[in-house]
Amino acid sequence: MEIKDRSKDVIISGGENISSVEVEAALYKHPSVVEAAVVAMPHPKWGESPCAFVTMRNDDAVEEAEIIQHCRRNLPHYMVPKKVAFMEELPKTSTGKVQKFQLRAIAKTFENSSENESCLAKKSSSTTPQSSWEMPRDYQYQNQEQILALSRL
Repeated sequence: MEIKDRSKDVIISGGENISSVEVEAALYKHPSVVEAAVVAMPHPKWGESPCAFVTMRNDDAVEEAEIIQHCRRNLPHYMVPKKVAFMEELPKTSTGKVQKFQLRAIAKTFENSSENESCLAKKSSSTTPQSSWEMPRDYQYQNQEQILALSRL
């Protein structure tokens, strides 16, 4: 028996167990990917499917289709992310760990969007929508409030 991932980070898609670590490793092989995190996204047919959040090099203009095609070349078909969201920065703890619980909450909003729709999530002060989904301006503030409340316990 080989353990590859934390149980809450395992994605179960159509009965297949998918390790988010394996999908992230394939994403890191793309020359433009700086950071990657993979979480479960609700899927109407398969229960869950992989959803990737990536940050790219500033000068690289890469589209969702290119990232998905890269994953198709490097992963079994059931492990390929159905959605790729581009972010300027992944949410992290003060020690630098990616906060996947925040990414899971975002991925749940993708459930009703089309699979081929490209998503761009930006952490910026701009209020101009960049795509069909945008990170709320007070998102990080809300999480800081929750962290402060928990630290008082």
